[in-house]
Formats: sequence, C-alpha cells, structure tokens
Amino acid sequence: MNKFIFFSLLFLSFLGCKKSSNDSINSNTETVELLPEQFEKFYYQFHSDSAFQIQHIIFPLEGKAKLSIGTQDTTFTTYMAAEDWKINKLFDANNPQFKRQFFKINDNLIIEKISGAEGLFYLERRFANLGDEWNLIYYSEIK
Repeated sequence: MNKFIFFSLLFLSFLGCKKSSNDSINSNTETVELLPEQFEKFYYQFHSDSAFQIQHIIFPLEGKAKLSIGTQDTTFTTYMAAEDWKINKLFDANNPQFKRQFFKINDNLIIEKISGAEGLFYLERRFANLGDEWNLIYYSEIK
C-alpha cells in the first residue's frame, strides 16, 4: 500500500510540474478571444528559434516610428529591411512594468500590443496567417 501511495504522489508531482503552453502567453495578458492553438505554437517557436523568426517575417516590414522635434511629435510609416531586424525574445509576462494584450481580429489576423506601465513604451505587432503559416507583417515600436 505504501508503494502505491508513493508512486501516486510521484505521478501527481510530475503532472503539477508540467508547464502548460498557455502559461506565458496568458499570464499578465489580456486576450479578447482565445488564441488559436496553431498561433500559440508559432508564437513560442518564433521567439525561441532565430532562423524561424527571420523566415516568418514579411520584409520590408511595415511599421510606425515617432519623430519628436521640440514639442511637436510626428508619426510616420517605416519599412524595415531584414538586415536591420533585431531578434525578438519572448515577452516576460510576469514583469509588472509591462502590459500585453492580444486582439484576434479574425482567424487570420492577431494583433499584439505591449505597453509600459508608465506609458513611455509602446509596441504593436501584427501576425497574419498566410497560406497556413503565421508571419509577422507589422512592427511598430514607439519609445
């Protein structure tokens, strides 16, 4: 009987240690709708494999930038080349200094917005499912 209890507890502890694929993407994150499982798998691979990341970005990558001259701010459209891209790492969902939101526009478009708690940083990324593969199609970072 003692062996049964021991092995049962051991099995349950292994189950408790298993990290769900949703842990990082959903903690400290607002999501309007549940994200497609295919997108979540893509999202993790995108942030863990730099070659995969480069292959899943549509260059030149459209975005926005802000130019401040004196008290006047001007926002303009930019197009980033592959050689200017800086590899993105996975967002630390437990960092209280940032807030992340996902907006599922439809089955083929998801917008991710990350902002600093004090409003000094804003990032928007748009991911599109093009031909059964997710790709980053828009990147705007305003500091």
